[in-house]
Amino acid sequence: MQMNVEMPTDLKDEIQKLVDSSVTQAIKTVQRKNEFGEYMDIGTAAKYLGISRGTFTKKVLKQSNIPVVTIGDRITRFKKSDLDKYMSDKAI
Repeated sequence: MQMNVEMPTDLKDEIQKLVDSSVTQAIKTVQRKNEFGEYMDIGTAAKYLGISRGTFTKKVLKQSNIPVVTIGDRITRFKKSDLDKYMSDKAI
């Protein structure tokens, strides 16, 4: 069974714009998440969160309990899922 619904052109155009915008945003989100590996260094983690490296080290790391993987004496890595959890915990 097929149903035809007619609506004003301006409403149809507005709905189309909203759908296009939502799909575009969803695609960008998926692409962004796939751009980064499972483990990230400090610079990459900062970029992933959309903040500067300085803000990440001076504010985020000092004021949070994001788990850090340490390799040797100087190499640190952050797991993507831990960064995602940090961001979701900060959501209002």
